[in-house]
Amino acid sequence: MSATFAWLALTSLLVALMAGCAPAPAPTATPTLTPLPTDTATPWPTPTPSPTAIPRTPLPTLTSTDAAAPPTPYATLESVTAEVPPPFDITLPEGWQTGTGLLPVRGDVAGGNVPVAVYTGPIPDQPEITGWIVVLWGFPSISPNPVPDPWADGVRFLRGALLDPSCNVGLDLARNFSVGGRDDAVGTYFQALGCRGEPDTAGWFASLQVQGGNYAFYIYTEPLEGLNPAMPALQTILDSIVWHPLPTQTAP
Repeated sequence: MSATFAWLALTSLLVALMAGCAPAPAPTATPTLTPLPTDTATPWPTPTPSPTAIPRTPLPTLTSTDAAAPPTPYATLESVTAEVPPPFDITLPEGWQTGTGLLPVRGDVAGGNVPVAVYTGPIPDQPEITGWIVVLWGFPSISPNPVPDPWADGVRFLRGALLDPSCNVGLDLARNFSVGGRDDAVGTYFQALGCRGEPDTAGWFASLQVQGGNYAFYIYTEPLEGLNPAMPALQTILDSIVWHPLPTQTAP
């Protein structure tokens, strides 16, 4: 029993020594992270200068409503064609000027001229602010449907006739305005900045159909900061409009 026990003890000792002398397991290698290249922002391309802008279509020559009124604020207003009287009456403040004619429209789908009336002058009690009301009428709507689209018509004339192509034009949301006792005119507020050769301006447009005819009214001020204080006076002018009745058809 003692020899067997000694042999077992010796065997256990050898096993323990062999375990102690065994090399330690190699440490697990930590993977090396390869950094990704840093993203480089791509600069915006340099804008290509646009070709020479088409000059703003000249509006008709203004006629003073008062012999003592100052001359038109801008000498660029030139006669377009023979006078075309508007189909409405309007009451203007003292010292305002008027002009009527036919206005060529850039990109007009109808191709041809559109009747225009221009009213401008100092805002009552605020002579440092010049108010403008430009009215286009008698044009076909660009709506593809039988029902006219006052919004689309108003925007196309704003960009294609009233403002120079170089202007940066900002539009607000569509809303309703009142013109000549009608509160269903569709339009929005707008700003025109950076116009080539023209001052910045702000205002609103209102388009509607009256007695089967299409109208687009553009109301704005110069300087543009004068819009808010001038709005009540400008709205009073719009409220004064009286539409001409349609001619009565007589039987042959």
